[in-house]
Amino acid sequence: MSRRLLFVDDEPDFLASMELLLGAHGYEVHSALDGRQALGLLQGGLRPEVMLLDYRMPGMDGAQTLAGIRAIGIDAPAVLVSAILDVERVAARHGFDAALPKPLSSDDLVRVMRRLLG
Repeated sequence: MSRRLLFVDDEPDFLASMELLLGAHGYEVHSALDGRQALGLLQGGLRPEVMLLDYRMPGMDGAQTLAGIRAIGIDAPAVLVSAILDVERVAARHGFDAALPKPLSSDDLVRVMRRLLG
C-alpha cells in the first residue's frame, strides 16, 4: 500500500525528481508548483499523510501555505524543505513538524518520511 504525500515546490525539475525518488520507495506523490495550487488540491479532496513544502515560492511562501492548509482543517505532518539559512529554526517557528535542507539527501528524506508515517 502506498503512502500519499503532497510535495509543493516551484521548481518543476526538482518536483519531478522527488516524484521519481519517493515513488521508487513506494510513496504516492501529488505535486503542486505553488501554495494556491496545493490548497486547490486539498480543497478538491486530496488527503495526504505527509506534506513537504518549499519555503521560497511565488505568491505564498511555505509558511503562508501551511497556515492556509491548517485553516481548512488539514492536520497532516508538514516538512519544510528549503535552502534557506537555519531551516530547522524557521520550520519550528512556523509550526512544521520537521525540516530538511536543500540540497536534499535521499537518505534523510526517506528517514524523515518513515519517522513521520510510523
